[in-house]
Amino acid sequence: MTGGMLGFVVVVIVIPLLVNEAGDLTRSLAGYLLRWGARRIGPAEQAARYEEEWLADLERIPGSLTRLVYACGVVVRSVPRLRMQFRQGPRRARLPGRTLDAIGQQLAVSLEVDATLQHVADRLVPQFADHCFIDLFQGDTLIRTAQRNAGGWTPPPGTWKQTGEQIRYPEGHFCQRAMARLDTILVTDLAEGTEGRYPAPSAQSLEVGKQVGLESVLAAPLYARGALLGVLTVARSNLTSRTERNYALGDRDLISAIADQVAIAIDNAITARGRAPHRADPAAIAPATS
Repeated sequence: MTGGMLGFVVVVIVIPLLVNEAGDLTRSLAGYLLRWGARRIGPAEQAARYEEEWLADLERIPGSLTRLVYACGVVVRSVPRLRMQFRQGPRRARLPGRTLDAIGQQLAVSLEVDATLQHVADRLVPQFADHCFIDLFQGDTLIRTAQRNAGGWTPPPGTWKQTGEQIRYPEGHFCQRAMARLDTILVTDLAEGTEGRYPAPSAQSLEVGKQVGLESVLAAPLYARGALLGVLTVARSNLTSRTERNYALGDRDLISAIADQVAIAIDNAITARGRAPHRADPAAIAPATS
């Protein structure tokens, strides 16, 4: 009787408690590994940024063991690469000064928003990017306003949105994060296990991204005088044979500066027409409107 009672206690109480404790320990260990890795990649500001993103991604992963595997993958693959990148310092963005000047001059004199934004996309591709997309709010709807792809390549119908079409970015997508945080999001290497971290708008969109070898992305919010106007995205892929395929901190600073110019020009053009720009609450940029 005593042996039977002891066995009952072990099976019904002790083992479930041990399993539960093991799960909690595994989740805690995964979080600890991510914090440890973030503190070792470089500057405190960047460490805090990556720690926040990694921990947020961790919460979306089901299962304790799966979270631990994810954390180990980040520490083994991403941390050494990021340490090397930050140790080398920000790379100077390779976009000729005359190109930047031309963008600034065009933005300053034109009130034709759509044509001007297409001019910006044409300037950025292919010198700085293989793809450029500019999406603007019309009311609460985000519309693809300008785009350019290197080499005259055109995405198949029903995959990437075309000019004039509505675009919805799911929660966690780099464009959604850029608009919600009002900060430029740098994805250095999409191949480094980041597919789950940045969900695609659709399965078709994801497949085309794989086909062209989408590799590195910068997404910058278009924000001026308290108005969230949209988002500017540039990306590199296998469409060109450029030497440097991965964006770095210097590129992030450059595209942030260009996005600021673009946002001010849009705001000026809209104001000159006697209309107030759409003012979106960044905290409200959620799956339903992205």
